[in-house]
Amino acid sequence: MTVIDKILNEWAYRCSDGVVSLDDPQKVKILFEIIKPMLKEDIDDDILNALIDADSDTKSQVLKFIKKSTSKTAEKDSDSGFYAYLKSKNITSDTIDGINVPEKIHDILIDNDDFEDFNEYRKDAKSFPGGAGSLPGILIDTKISPKSVYEINRIDGKKQGVGIGKGEIALALFFSDIKKSPGKGDLDWNGNNLEVKSVGARLGGEREVSPSIILGSELGRAAENNGFDPLKRLDAVISGLNGEIDSKELYNISTDFLKKIYPNADFKYFTVDSLKNITDARKALNKLYVSNYMNSENIQYIVYINTEGNYVTFSPEQINEVIDKNIIKIKSISGTNLYPQIG
Repeated sequence: MTVIDKILNEWAYRCSDGVVSLDDPQKVKILFEIIKPMLKEDIDDDILNALIDADSDTKSQVLKFIKKSTSKTAEKDSDSGFYAYLKSKNITSDTIDGINVPEKIHDILIDNDDFEDFNEYRKDAKSFPGGAGSLPGILIDTKISPKSVYEINRIDGKKQGVGIGKGEIALALFFSDIKKSPGKGDLDWNGNNLEVKSVGARLGGEREVSPSIILGSELGRAAENNGFDPLKRLDAVISGLNGEIDSKELYNISTDFLKKIYPNADFKYFTVDSLKNITDARKALNKLYVSNYMNSENIQYIVYINTEGNYVTFSPEQINEVIDKNIIKIKSISGTNLYPQIG
């Protein structure tokens, strides 16, 4: 039985005829006697009279406020209630700077009439299937409205300067085997570090890189000596130099530069053959970029979520597939943008 059910039952019990109504002044007073201890503000006769005379839409809004206030108070006092569930997921008022995330989620669910359904759902929540799919699609049979799923999926912010991306809170909230990670990585997925990335995210590094980094390298000097701009797209520079200088020398100077930029990358992806054309060079650079990030941060899985809530999950062993099949898109790596956005 939900908090609201208990209030309605108590209200009906106290009404002499067992029928609740917001149109009867005496019955409205009984209601507020029941909920007054749960509300933050006192209710006086003027407010009661205004409610009795209000139109049905206003009464509906008042009832929604009552539901929000009373359920919030009751759930916070419960060892197994909504707020206890969020705490078990490491979702607390400290999760995002400047946002009380548990109360924000509570209010979204209340405003969309999803709170009771969510409390039922969380008792037997789904496990995260991984792979690729649609978050709204997976949750469609939970009875939780797409509006709530969308709004919770959009919660983001920062914690001590570190970004909390869109989708991160939703994954921890809706899936039984995922929770916010107290340590490295965004989420804990059955003991694995699961990093959440959405459109516009970068895989480590700085937004802007000094041109001196590539201009002072052998690769940069080789590019300038052969009429290429080293600050432009690296795939074009490297593939363009193929044939202009010895391929083994090109491979060595490219590798020397890239190892300084992506020191933890898996260089099995970068071979002499990947220098031959711009497509292969682009794919090799993207694989270095992704593998460097996952290895540096000890990430077992990345889940990329687009603006529609569609996602793809991959491990370091699946980097080849997601890059070769263009499953995730990465903006061009250039001499001044070595850590580009994805999506």
